Amino acid sequence: MKKKGYISTDNFRVRALKVSLVFTYILCALISGVYLYLGAYLALSMIGLVTPFYLWAWILVKQGRTLTARVLFLVVLTAHLTAAILLFSTATGFHYYYFILPTTTGLFFNHNETRQRYFAGFFFLAALVLFLGFIHSNPPSYYTLTAQWENLLRISSGFMTMLTIFAGFTFIAHEILMSNRELFRLATQDPLTGIFNRREFFIRGENEIQRNTRYNTPLSLLMMDIDFFKRINDTFGHANGDRVLKQFVHTCQTQTRSSDIFARLGGEEFALLLPESGPEEARLTAERIRQEIEDQAVSSDSGGDIYITVSIGISAKTVKTPTLERMIHEADSALYLAKSMGRNRVVLTRA
Repeated sequence: MKKKGYISTDNFRVRALKVSLVFTYILCALISGVYLYLGAYLALSMIGLVTPFYLWAWILVKQGRTLTARVLFLVVLTAHLTAAILLFSTATGFHYYYFILPTTTGLFFNHNETRQRYFAGFFFLAALVLFLGFIHSNPPSYYTLTAQWENLLRISSGFMTMLTIFAGFTFIAHEILMSNRELFRLATQDPLTGIFNRREFFIRGENEIQRNTRYNTPLSLLMMDIDFFKRINDTFGHANGDRVLKQFVHTCQTQTRSSDIFARLGGEEFALLLPESGPEEARLTAERIRQEIEDQAVSSDSGGDIYITVSIGISAKTVKTPTLERMIHEADSALYLAKSMGRNRVVLTRA
Protein backbone atom coordinates (compact mmCIF):
# COMPACT_ATOMS: atom_id res chain seq x y z
CA MET A 1 0.00 0.00 0.00
CA LYS A 2 2.99 2.28 0.36
CA LYS A 3 3.38 4.83 -2.37
CA LYS A 4 6.43 4.46 -4.53
CA GLY A 5 8.12 6.65 -7.06
CA TYR A 6 5.87 9.67 -6.81
CA ILE A 7 7.48 13.05 -7.34
CA SER A 8 5.54 16.14 -6.26
CA THR A 9 5.02 18.82 -8.90
CA ASP A 10 7.50 21.26 -7.33
CA ASN A 11 10.16 18.58 -6.91
CA PHE A 12 9.56 17.48 -10.47
CA ARG A 13 10.27 21.01 -11.76
CA VAL A 14 13.45 21.20 -9.69
CA ARG A 15 14.59 17.86 -11.04
CA ALA A 16 13.85 18.98 -14.61
CA LEU A 17 15.89 22.15 -14.03
CA LYS A 18 18.84 20.19 -12.65
CA VAL A 19 18.78 17.80 -15.60
CA SER A 20 18.59 20.74 -18.01
CA LEU A 21 21.58 22.43 -16.35
CA VAL A 22 23.67 19.27 -16.55
CA PHE A 23 22.61 18.70 -20.15
CA THR A 24 23.53 22.29 -21.04
CA TYR A 25 26.97 21.92 -19.46
CA ILE A 26 27.61 18.81 -21.54
CA LEU A 27 26.32 20.46 -24.70
CA CYS A 28 28.50 23.53 -24.11
CA ALA A 29 31.52 21.28 -23.67
CA LEU A 30 30.81 19.48 -26.95
CA ILE A 31 30.24 22.68 -28.91
CA SER A 32 33.31 24.33 -27.38
CA GLY A 33 35.33 21.38 -28.66
CA VAL A 34 34.06 22.16 -32.15
CA TYR A 35 34.89 25.85 -31.70
CA LEU A 36 38.39 24.98 -30.54
CA TYR A 37 38.92 22.72 -33.55
CA LEU A 38 37.73 25.50 -35.86
CA GLY A 39 39.87 28.10 -34.15
CA ALA A 40 36.83 30.13 -33.13
CA TYR A 41 38.41 31.61 -30.03
CA LEU A 42 35.82 34.37 -29.70
CA ALA A 43 33.11 31.73 -29.48
CA LEU A 44 35.14 29.90 -26.88
CA SER A 45 35.39 33.12 -24.88
CA MET A 46 31.63 33.52 -25.14
CA ILE A 47 31.06 30.06 -23.67
CA GLY A 48 33.56 30.86 -20.93
CA LEU A 49 31.54 33.97 -20.02
CA VAL A 50 28.16 32.26 -19.82
CA THR A 51 29.29 29.14 -17.95
CA PRO A 52 29.47 30.94 -14.56
CA PHE A 53 25.83 31.98 -15.01
CA TYR A 54 24.78 28.35 -15.40
CA LEU A 55 26.78 27.60 -12.27
CA TRP A 56 25.01 30.47 -10.53
CA ALA A 57 21.66 28.97 -11.50
CA TRP A 58 22.76 25.65 -9.96
CA ILE A 59 23.71 27.43 -6.71
CA LEU A 60 20.32 29.14 -6.64
CA VAL A 61 18.64 25.76 -6.96
CA LYS A 62 20.66 24.47 -4.01
CA GLN A 63 19.56 27.54 -2.02
CA GLY A 64 15.92 26.80 -2.78
CA ARG A 65 15.46 29.88 -5.01
CA THR A 66 14.19 27.76 -7.84
CA LEU A 67 12.05 30.34 -9.66
CA THR A 68 14.99 32.73 -9.87
CA ALA A 69 17.18 29.86 -11.08
CA ARG A 70 14.68 28.95 -13.82
CA VAL A 71 14.45 32.52 -15.10
CA LEU A 72 18.21 33.00 -14.98
CA PHE A 73 18.83 29.75 -16.83
CA LEU A 74 16.39 30.61 -19.63
CA VAL A 75 17.68 34.19 -19.96
CA VAL A 76 21.28 33.00 -20.26
CA LEU A 77 20.29 30.18 -22.61
CA THR A 78 18.39 32.57 -24.87
CA ALA A 79 21.27 35.06 -24.91
CA HIS A 80 23.75 32.24 -25.52
CA LEU A 81 21.80 30.93 -28.51
CA THR A 82 21.39 34.42 -29.95
CA ALA A 83 25.12 35.14 -29.67
CA ALA A 84 25.97 31.81 -31.30
CA ILE A 85 23.68 32.55 -34.25
CA LEU A 86 25.20 36.02 -34.66
CA LEU A 87 28.65 34.43 -34.76
CA PHE A 88 27.88 31.62 -37.17
CA SER A 89 24.55 32.65 -38.82
CA THR A 90 21.57 30.39 -39.34
CA ALA A 91 23.63 28.17 -41.63
CA THR A 92 24.73 26.23 -38.54
CA GLY A 93 21.14 25.53 -37.50
CA PHE A 94 21.65 26.92 -34.01
CA HIS A 95 18.32 28.77 -34.32
CA TYR A 96 16.60 25.38 -34.06
CA TYR A 97 17.55 25.39 -30.38
CA TYR A 98 14.90 28.07 -29.84
CA PHE A 99 12.36 25.23 -30.05
CA ILE A 100 13.77 24.03 -26.73
CA LEU A 101 12.38 27.06 -24.91
CA PRO A 102 8.65 26.22 -25.25
CA THR A 103 9.39 22.73 -23.93
CA THR A 104 11.37 24.03 -20.98
CA THR A 105 8.65 26.53 -20.07
CA GLY A 106 6.26 23.60 -19.80
CA LEU A 107 8.73 21.79 -17.57
CA PHE A 108 9.90 24.68 -15.42
CA PHE A 109 6.85 26.83 -14.74
CA ASN A 110 3.57 26.21 -12.96
CA HIS A 111 0.98 27.59 -15.38
CA ASN A 112 -1.61 27.77 -12.59
CA GLU A 113 0.40 30.56 -10.96
CA THR A 114 0.04 33.99 -12.56
CA ARG A 115 3.66 35.13 -12.26
CA GLN A 116 5.07 31.88 -13.57
CA ARG A 117 2.51 31.88 -16.40
CA TYR A 118 3.79 35.30 -17.44
CA PHE A 119 7.38 34.07 -17.43
CA ALA A 120 6.41 31.07 -19.53
CA GLY A 121 4.57 33.28 -22.02
CA PHE A 122 7.50 35.70 -22.24
CA PHE A 123 10.07 33.03 -23.06
CA PHE A 124 7.72 31.33 -25.50
CA LEU A 125 7.16 34.60 -27.39
CA ALA A 126 10.85 35.51 -27.21
CA ALA A 127 11.79 32.18 -28.79
CA LEU A 128 9.18 32.62 -31.52
CA VAL A 129 10.18 36.20 -32.34
CA LEU A 130 13.91 35.43 -32.39
CA PHE A 131 13.44 32.32 -34.51
CA LEU A 132 11.27 34.11 -37.09
CA GLY A 133 13.56 37.15 -37.00
CA PHE A 134 16.68 35.17 -37.79
CA ILE A 135 14.90 33.12 -40.47
CA HIS A 136 13.69 36.30 -42.15
CA SER A 137 16.90 38.34 -41.87
CA ASN A 138 19.49 35.54 -42.17
CA PRO A 139 22.35 37.69 -40.77
CA PRO A 140 25.89 37.18 -42.06
CA SER A 141 28.25 35.05 -39.99
CA TYR A 142 31.22 36.39 -38.08
CA TYR A 143 33.09 33.19 -38.92
CA THR A 144 33.10 31.68 -42.37
CA LEU A 145 32.68 27.91 -42.23
CA THR A 146 33.09 25.33 -44.92
CA ALA A 147 29.93 23.78 -46.31
CA GLN A 148 30.90 20.49 -44.64
CA TRP A 149 31.06 22.10 -41.18
CA GLU A 150 27.86 24.02 -41.78
CA ASN A 151 26.04 20.80 -42.66
CA LEU A 152 27.54 18.97 -39.69
CA LEU A 153 26.53 21.68 -37.23
CA ARG A 154 23.06 21.99 -38.77
CA ILE A 155 22.44 18.24 -38.53
CA SER A 156 23.78 18.05 -34.97
CA SER A 157 21.74 21.04 -33.80
CA GLY A 158 18.59 19.58 -35.33
CA PHE A 159 19.28 16.23 -33.72
CA MET A 160 20.03 17.73 -30.31
CA THR A 161 16.89 19.87 -30.49
CA MET A 162 14.70 16.85 -31.23
CA LEU A 163 16.45 14.89 -28.49
CA THR A 164 15.85 17.67 -25.98
CA ILE A 165 12.19 18.04 -26.93
CA PHE A 166 11.73 14.27 -26.72
CA ALA A 167 13.35 14.24 -23.28
CA GLY A 168 11.13 17.12 -22.19
CA PHE A 169 7.93 15.40 -23.26
CA THR A 170 9.17 12.20 -21.61
CA PHE A 171 9.56 14.13 -18.36
CA ILE A 172 6.07 15.57 -18.73
CA ALA A 173 4.60 12.12 -19.47
CA HIS A 174 6.38 10.76 -16.40
CA GLU A 175 4.91 13.53 -14.26
CA ILE A 176 1.41 12.83 -15.55
CA LEU A 177 1.82 9.10 -14.89
CA MET A 178 3.11 9.63 -11.37
CA SER A 179 0.39 12.20 -10.65
CA ASN A 180 -2.30 9.79 -11.81
CA ARG A 181 -0.86 7.08 -9.58
CA GLU A 182 -0.86 9.46 -6.65
CA LEU A 183 -4.45 10.49 -7.34
CA PHE A 184 -5.42 6.82 -7.45
CA ARG A 185 -3.65 6.24 -4.14
CA LEU A 186 -5.38 9.19 -2.53
CA ALA A 187 -8.75 8.00 -3.83
CA THR A 188 -8.35 4.44 -2.56
CA GLN A 189 -6.19 4.53 0.57
CA ASP A 190 -6.51 5.88 4.07
CA PRO A 191 -3.89 8.65 4.34
CA LEU A 192 -2.81 7.77 7.89
CA THR A 193 -2.52 3.98 7.80
CA GLY A 194 -2.08 3.28 4.08
CA ILE A 195 -4.78 0.59 3.95
CA PHE A 196 -7.95 0.85 1.89
CA ASN A 197 -10.42 3.60 2.75
CA ARG A 198 -14.17 3.18 3.16
CA ARG A 199 -14.97 3.92 -0.48
CA GLU A 200 -12.49 1.39 -1.84
CA PHE A 201 -13.60 -1.23 0.68
CA PHE A 202 -17.17 -1.10 -0.61
CA ILE A 203 -16.03 -1.23 -4.23
CA ARG A 204 -13.79 -4.25 -3.68
CA GLY A 205 -16.25 -5.82 -1.28
CA GLU A 206 -19.06 -5.70 -3.84
CA ASN A 207 -16.78 -7.32 -6.41
CA GLU A 208 -15.96 -10.06 -3.93
CA ILE A 209 -19.65 -10.58 -3.17
CA GLN A 210 -20.36 -11.07 -6.89
CA ARG A 211 -17.47 -13.50 -7.24
CA ASN A 212 -18.62 -15.39 -4.14
CA THR A 213 -22.18 -15.61 -5.48
CA ARG A 214 -20.94 -16.95 -8.79
CA TYR A 215 -18.67 -19.65 -7.34
CA ASN A 216 -20.42 -20.24 -3.98
CA THR A 217 -17.23 -20.06 -1.91
CA PRO A 218 -16.98 -19.17 1.81
CA LEU A 219 -16.80 -15.49 2.70
CA SER A 220 -16.55 -13.89 6.14
CA LEU A 221 -16.30 -10.37 7.51
CA LEU A 222 -14.60 -8.99 10.62
CA MET A 223 -15.67 -5.65 12.05
CA MET A 224 -13.05 -4.39 14.54
CA ASP A 225 -13.08 -1.48 16.95
CA ILE A 226 -10.22 -0.40 19.23
CA ASP A 227 -11.51 -0.33 22.81
CA PHE A 228 -11.67 3.06 24.57
CA PHE A 229 -9.82 4.81 21.77
CA LYS A 230 -11.22 8.22 22.70
CA ARG A 231 -9.71 7.78 26.15
CA ILE A 232 -6.33 7.13 24.52
CA ASN A 233 -6.59 10.36 22.52
CA ASP A 234 -7.68 12.33 25.56
CA THR A 235 -4.95 10.88 27.79
CA PHE A 236 -1.96 10.66 25.45
CA GLY A 237 -2.84 13.10 22.68
CA HIS A 238 -3.82 12.68 19.05
CA ALA A 239 -0.25 12.12 17.87
CA ASN A 240 -0.01 9.04 20.07
CA GLY A 241 -3.51 8.08 18.99
CA ASP A 242 -2.29 8.07 15.38
CA ARG A 243 0.65 5.94 16.44
CA VAL A 244 -1.74 3.44 18.02
CA LEU A 245 -3.77 3.25 14.80
CA LYS A 246 -0.66 2.62 12.72
CA GLN A 247 0.59 -0.07 15.09
CA PHE A 248 -2.84 -1.68 15.13
CA VAL A 249 -2.93 -1.83 11.33
CA HIS A 250 0.59 -3.25 11.16
CA THR A 251 -0.31 -5.99 13.64
CA CYS A 252 -3.45 -6.89 11.72
CA GLN A 253 -1.55 -7.05 8.45
CA THR A 254 0.79 -9.68 9.90
CA GLN A 255 -2.25 -11.93 10.37
CA THR A 256 -3.89 -11.35 6.99
CA ARG A 257 -3.38 -12.70 3.48
CA SER A 258 -2.78 -10.76 0.28
CA SER A 259 -6.28 -11.70 -0.91
CA ASP A 260 -7.96 -10.25 2.18
CA ILE A 261 -9.56 -6.80 1.95
CA PHE A 262 -8.53 -4.67 4.92
CA ALA A 263 -9.86 -1.14 5.33
CA ARG A 264 -10.31 1.68 7.78
CA LEU A 265 -13.97 2.68 7.73
CA GLY A 266 -13.49 5.69 9.95
CA GLY A 267 -11.96 6.68 13.29
CA GLU A 268 -10.98 3.50 15.16
CA GLU A 269 -13.32 1.23 13.17
CA PHE A 270 -11.83 -1.29 10.75
CA ALA A 271 -13.21 -3.99 8.45
CA LEU A 272 -11.52 -7.15 7.20
CA LEU A 273 -13.16 -9.18 4.45
CA LEU A 274 -11.88 -12.76 4.24
CA PRO A 275 -12.47 -14.53 0.92
CA GLU A 276 -12.36 -18.34 0.94
CA SER A 277 -12.81 -18.31 4.73
CA GLY A 278 -15.73 -19.76 6.61
CA PRO A 279 -16.96 -18.65 10.06
CA GLU A 280 -14.59 -20.86 12.03
CA GLU A 281 -11.54 -19.79 10.02
CA ALA A 282 -12.61 -16.16 10.49
CA ARG A 283 -12.96 -16.71 14.24
CA LEU A 284 -9.43 -18.15 14.47
CA THR A 285 -8.06 -15.19 12.52
CA ALA A 286 -9.92 -12.77 14.76
CA GLU A 287 -8.62 -14.47 17.91
CA ARG A 288 -5.04 -14.27 16.63
CA ILE A 289 -5.48 -10.56 15.94
CA ARG A 290 -7.13 -9.94 19.32
CA GLN A 291 -4.36 -11.79 21.17
CA GLU A 292 -1.56 -10.04 19.25
CA ILE A 293 -3.09 -6.63 19.95
CA GLU A 294 -3.49 -7.40 23.66
CA ASP A 295 0.09 -8.64 24.01
CA GLN A 296 1.72 -5.64 22.32
CA ALA A 297 2.55 -2.22 23.69
CA VAL A 298 2.74 1.01 21.70
CA SER A 299 5.50 3.41 22.71
CA SER A 300 4.24 6.93 23.39
CA ASP A 301 6.06 10.23 22.82
CA SER A 302 6.61 10.57 26.55
CA GLY A 303 8.44 7.24 26.66
CA GLY A 304 5.70 5.24 28.34
CA ASP A 305 3.80 2.31 26.86
CA ILE A 306 0.20 2.31 25.69
CA TYR A 307 -1.68 -0.97 25.92
CA ILE A 308 -4.80 -1.47 23.85
CA THR A 309 -7.40 -4.13 23.18
CA VAL A 310 -9.81 -4.72 20.34
CA SER A 311 -13.38 -5.97 20.08
CA ILE A 312 -14.31 -7.95 16.98
CA GLY A 313 -17.63 -8.96 15.48
CA ILE A 314 -17.85 -11.62 12.76
CA SER A 315 -20.45 -12.42 10.14
CA ALA A 316 -20.47 -14.88 7.25
CA LYS A 317 -22.20 -14.71 3.90
CA THR A 318 -25.27 -16.94 3.86
CA VAL A 319 -28.67 -17.04 2.24
CA LYS A 320 -29.88 -14.63 4.95
CA THR A 321 -26.93 -12.30 4.45
CA PRO A 322 -26.48 -12.26 0.67
CA THR A 323 -25.18 -8.69 0.40
CA LEU A 324 -22.24 -6.78 1.78
CA GLU A 325 -24.59 -4.40 3.60
CA ARG A 326 -26.25 -7.31 5.42
CA MET A 327 -22.90 -8.81 6.34
CA ILE A 328 -21.75 -5.46 7.76
CA HIS A 329 -25.00 -5.12 9.71
CA GLU A 330 -24.62 -8.59 11.23
CA ALA A 331 -20.93 -8.06 12.03
CA ASP A 332 -21.76 -4.69 13.61
CA SER A 333 -24.38 -6.37 15.78
CA ALA A 334 -21.80 -8.94 16.88
CA LEU A 335 -19.31 -6.14 17.57
CA TYR A 336 -21.86 -4.31 19.70
CA LEU A 337 -22.47 -7.52 21.61
CA ALA A 338 -18.72 -7.96 22.17
CA LYS A 339 -18.53 -4.47 23.64
CA SER A 340 -21.54 -5.01 25.86
CA MET A 341 -19.96 -8.22 27.17
CA GLY A 342 -16.88 -6.34 28.42
CA ARG A 343 -14.81 -5.71 25.26
CA ASN A 344 -11.54 -7.39 24.25
CA ARG A 345 -13.37 -10.37 22.83
CA VAL A 346 -14.56 -11.96 19.58
CA VAL A 347 -18.24 -12.60 18.91
CA LEU A 348 -19.44 -14.63 15.94
CA THR A 349 -22.98 -14.21 14.65
CA ARG A 350 -24.31 -16.89 12.32
CA ALA A 351 -27.12 -15.50 10.19
